[in-house]
Amino acid sequence: LGDWIDFRVRPHERGISELVEAAHRQRAVISINHPTGACAGCSWEHEIPEGVDALEVWNGRTGPQDDAVRIWEQLLRQGRRVTAVGASDWHREPAPIDAPNVRVRAPALDTGAILNRIRAGRVIVMRAAADPTPAFTVRSGLHSATVGESLTIAGGPASIEIGAPGLRGGRAVVVLNTTRIPVPLD
Repeated sequence: LGDWIDFRVRPHERGISELVEAAHRQRAVISINHPTGACAGCSWEHEIPEGVDALEVWNGRTGPQDDAVRIWEQLLRQGRRVTAVGASDWHREPAPIDAPNVRVRAPALDTGAILNRIRAGRVIVMRAAADPTPAFTVRSGLHSATVGESLTIAGGPASIEIGAPGLRGGRAVVVLNTTRIPVPLD
């Protein structure tokens, strides 16, 4: 552990899948960031290899990028459990570092626990660091699921509960079988 992994992939040396495998041997999380970025060299132009853990669907202040969300949804429809993440970075002003960010539901505040929960999809992408974290539960019959969990709904009714104190007037977007459902937060 702790070896340097050169992320540059040259066609004559190795493929992206080999890079993903090398990173996973070190227990790293592989995320494709700004996959549809408009800057030179920013967007992802390759197939998304098996084993990718996360895909950035929101980068910067303008909200989730629709093209990136579509790529994520396509991966989900293929049965691939890829975690949606959001992040900010500083390339030029104005670019606040906290818009957007992720909340990771982890049992401990340590690197291993956080990375494991990112891999498991226990992430909520938030607009700003100061916003309180909402609670999110889907129920069907006697079963329920929260962020990062799966729930099979076998023909019966389902309900979605979003508790968002301090976020009144905001909205959540629920993606259900590729349909986006905006949910106002009261």
